[in-house]
Amino acid sequence: MTTLRQKCVFIETNVFDFFGHLRYEKDMKRLLFLTIGIFLIFTASAWADTPQLLISEVAWMGTDNDSGDEWIELINTSDEDLTINGWKLVWGDVEVLLRVQIPAQSYFMLERTDDDSLRGIPANQIYRGSLSNRGEAIHLYDAQGNLIDSANGDGGPWPAGNNRSKSTMQRHVTESPEQDLHWITAPATPGRENRGLDIQDTNAFSEIGDQNMLLLMLTMIVVAGLVFWWFNR
Repeated sequence: MTTLRQKCVFIETNVFDFFGHLRYEKDMKRLLFLTIGIFLIFTASAWADTPQLLISEVAWMGTDNDSGDEWIELINTSDEDLTINGWKLVWGDVEVLLRVQIPAQSYFMLERTDDDSLRGIPANQIYRGSLSNRGEAIHLYDAQGNLIDSANGDGGPWPAGNNRSKSTMQRHVTESPEQDLHWITAPATPGRENRGLDIQDTNAFSEIGDQNMLLLMLTMIVVAGLVFWWFNR
């Protein structure tokens, strides 16, 4: 029967044998460059996970005053003003062309038909076209036609919002691509912070996820160790 000590000796011997094969400078260079490459690719993809402009709230059910008082809220999550000339929101046969500049860390309110959808809150833009209560796939495109964000992107029933209480569909996770679980049903917050979403924490690294963040940290430790070895060999 193998004892615990024998197992430890076996593991220790094999680990050192493995690293012994990497003692040549050529192998270490390859490992270093490979690790750095993986780190850079992962970091770049992480930064790309969260768009600067998001669809943050959708009142597809209207308001208590009128079910036709629909509105859509966008949010600029970046620290810089964002010019979106030529961008557009699209759902069904509706296309809303956007030609504006949205200040940093600010909301942009789109109201249907007129500026009466939200009493006391001025619309940044008026649009025409209704949102079906059965569900719509809302897509946000930039001027080059690239898909930036979506709301209910699969086009199924609305993942959140309540027609009876008029609670809206609110984004509480800013990762992209958008998923149904990124939305919650909550009392309307037009032009204000959604429940569960901190506008100050919508950068990419705050939304990578616990598992990916752990992988990123481990990769950084490995890279730091290899760089230290390289300069002290």
